[in-house]
Amino acid sequence: MLQIYKQEPPRSFVRHQRAFNAEFNNIPRLTKLILKKSLLEEQGFLCAYCMSKINCDNIKIEHWRSQSKKKYPFLQLAYSNLFAVCNGNENNPPSNQYCDTKKGNKDLKFNLANQNLNIEEIVYYSSSGEIKSIDADFEDELNEVLGLNISQLKDSRKKVLDSIINIIMNQNDKHSIQNFIQRWSSIDSSGHKKPYCAVALYFLRKKLVSCRE
Repeated sequence: MLQIYKQEPPRSFVRHQRAFNAEFNNIPRLTKLILKKSLLEEQGFLCAYCMSKINCDNIKIEHWRSQSKKKYPFLQLAYSNLFAVCNGNENNPPSNQYCDTKKGNKDLKFNLANQNLNIEEIVYYSSSGEIKSIDADFEDELNEVLGLNISQLKDSRKKVLDSIINIIMNQNDKHSIQNFIQRWSSIDSSGHKKPYCAVALYFLRKKLVSCRE
């Protein structure tokens, strides 16, 4: 799960926000494409929730607070309320869905873009690839609202963890671990982060604490 740092919204999206009768569902096609690219770049082309790789072809625009007319219609064009997410096994049985596809109009306790709260300090990962939280209510939401512990996602996170363990098992100096942290924190020349990077960083930072100088 990613901590998201919101940037300025695209100018074309701002113009649409100010237009008469503007809604999320009537965003012009080109403006929506520009909006998608902006959200993807903010997140390093990773899904805000599961951290799988996404692009303009498989992105969904997520409303943290639902755009439903019964809930938060006034937030449907709030840029701070919008994230880029994956398709979450759309068109599959509900038990196999995850991220926004499973979430639908449900609420989440924490906003990933809240700069007063680092989401990466609230969630953590087990050696089996399970995502958990220090907050009991949010942990329930990770499972019941977002479906982030289905086997497909747990296996993907465990593969990253296993690769990290194989690399660092014989590394005991802080300099080496700090270099690995830098690699997993970095963004490549195309603006992409490494998929499931928060999993790797969680275990690398734990390792760093136990290393010698």
